[in-house]
Amino acid sequence: MKPIECVSLTRFAPHIFQMEKNGKKGLVKEDGTILVDAVCTEITLFYDHHALLLAKEKGQTRVLGNITDTGEYNLYDSVYYALEGQYFYSDGLLSVMDENGRKGYIDEKGQRVEEIFKEGYDIIKPFTEGYAAVFKNDKYFLINKTGKKENITLVDVGKLWGGTNVFEGEAYVWDEDKTIQVYNVETKKCTKKSINSDESDYLYCFSEVTKRASKVPFQEGPRGVMGMAPTVENGLWGYVSKGITVLPPQFDYATQVEDGLAVVRKNGKYGIVRMIEDTNPFDVIPEKESVEYWDGDLADCTFDVNTPEVWGKHPLKVKTIEGTKGIPLEENGRHYAFSYAPQREKHDFEVEIICEDLILFKKTLTYAFEKKMRPLVITISVNQQADKNGKVGVSVEVSNPNISSISTTITIDGGNASFHQKKIEEVTIKGGQSKIFNTSFYGVNSTLHNQYVTVTTSNGKAETRNGVDLIPYPQNTKKVSVGKKDDSEESEDIEIFD
Repeated sequence: MKPIECVSLTRFAPHIFQMEKNGKKGLVKEDGTILVDAVCTEITLFYDHHALLLAKEKGQTRVLGNITDTGEYNLYDSVYYALEGQYFYSDGLLSVMDENGRKGYIDEKGQRVEEIFKEGYDIIKPFTEGYAAVFKNDKYFLINKTGKKENITLVDVGKLWGGTNVFEGEAYVWDEDKTIQVYNVETKKCTKKSINSDESDYLYCFSEVTKRASKVPFQEGPRGVMGMAPTVENGLWGYVSKGITVLPPQFDYATQVEDGLAVVRKNGKYGIVRMIEDTNPFDVIPEKESVEYWDGDLADCTFDVNTPEVWGKHPLKVKTIEGTKGIPLEENGRHYAFSYAPQREKHDFEVEIICEDLILFKKTLTYAFEKKMRPLVITISVNQQADKNGKVGVSVEVSNPNISSISTTITIDGGNASFHQKKIEEVTIKGGQSKIFNTSFYGVNSTLHNQYVTVTTSNGKAETRNGVDLIPYPQNTKKVSVGKKDDSEESEDIEIFD
């Protein structure tokens, strides 16, 4: 049942619950359907398998309907008011007064015994054993359920004046002088009998005879089959059966399961939960418990949700929590994924499956995270042209594409037909930064082809540049003018190499 706001919610009859709010009472079915809104000032307990729905109206107590102890309910189409002291069905009929002030009886469906209403009785009593004591102008009559009056003749005394209801086939009757006799409804005859006390029970018979009290023995509805009791963890109530959590602790109040149903309260709202046996319970299964991720990137975590068949058509919400923070999820059928920036090698995540604010299932998933470092990026630059000392400069840039720093040993070597200055250096390169290393070929006095430079790191990254041509430094040159033959010829500059 969806949560509702009320002061209390209690089991009243099989599949029927009584709610209270704003000082009034109402009835709710187990699925949340409201049978009677909270308009009743009182809902009586059961007598003769019925309870009455009562509401104060115009200074009187109106009977809105009734509910049986098997969970059936009837709301009346017509207006009826309950009679003081007779707020109960007896022998299948209820004593009432209609909106015109006439007294009579109605059955459990609210249908009236019209013949009795027409008589205009001043006082009527509940039916017992098919008969009821009624009064008009202070005179007593014993009627059956059709309204027919019994023809009672007293023995050797005055005319009939008063009387009681029927108990075990007999009604006590008396004349104006209160001389008591007993009228048998089977033989239709009166016999003389005395009584020591004229105190009446709740059905208007002599208590001395019936041994019944003056108060109506109302009873609660029949109990159902009792199931699991709630358990408490950290002040919250939940349900555990045979060591398996059926409903995670989340309620601030919960009742024992009865007929497969229980009343719970959460965040100030009441609801009804139904316990259903299912051989295919909820479960959350990680696709991989160990997750690799690149330094600086998020780790991708995935899991599958196993849903019982009974919940297949319900709108379920899956929630992942790390600490107190929710993590957005991507959903694809029963497959879920989320991204996470690990702070340590292992993290615990709470996965909850929720429907209408009810946590149906909760499980802790533990993921182990393995950070992978991206390889260093090595760029090799060679000038090729030697300087005047016969050296060719080599520049090596080593970049760290990760966020974390990397410590490594850089080894730069090269050669082939030429000599190269080997270099070995231990360095730490911060994330996102790079370092430049300079070496050189030396003794380059002539053009050399197919030279190489190799860069290796202690963490396994290596790079080689092959096919490098080394060119010697041009020798110094000077310009010399060649003389002209005559004035008409121009002089010519030529270069002479040392």
